[in-house]
Amino acid sequence: SLEQDFITLLEFDIGVASFREQPAKIAFRDGTKTRHYTPDFLVRFRKDWPVYKRRKPILFEVKHSKDLAANKEKYRKKFDAARRYAK
Repeated sequence: SLEQDFITLLEFDIGVASFREQPAKIAFRDGTKTRHYTPDFLVRFRKDWPVYKRRKPILFEVKHSKDLAANKEKYRKKFDAARRYAK
């Protein structure tokens, strides 16, 4: 699966300090309904590694690019909510 491949990449990236799967359940409004979105990963980077020195933690959603293109509007509100949450 894509998620397993992503985990493998994280495990071999010397600049990655830690990662968590499904790190948060983010609530957002969709019209009159409250919906939830759970990102796939939260990755934290080593502060002592020059390449990642100033990098803040990042939320990741792992998807095929074709899926993202085909369902752009479906994911837009979820990703907007994740951006607000991350700030």
